[in-house]
Amino acid sequence: MDEPYSGHPPDGHSNQTLKAMTDQPGSGPATCSRKEAAAYIGVSTRTFDRIQEAHDIPYVSIGRRRRYLISDLSSYIKSR
Repeated sequence: MDEPYSGHPPDGHSNQTLKAMTDQPGSGPATCSRKEAAAYIGVSTRTFDRIQEAHDIPYVSIGRRRRYLISDLSSYIKSR
């Protein structure tokens, strides 16, 4: 099970970036875009696309857009 959020962003992430991705009252689980997800795990968008091709990070489709759960991104970071 995921550890509770410690109040500190993962290495290389600013509090402002994390706040922007998680402070969405009433919007359900914290999600982010492809660009935000790549920044969150510390890779380029091109590398993130390669990770996606390998199906290593799940996503949620909302219309035509893919959204990535912060909890899934954190799990990916921990597994590497």
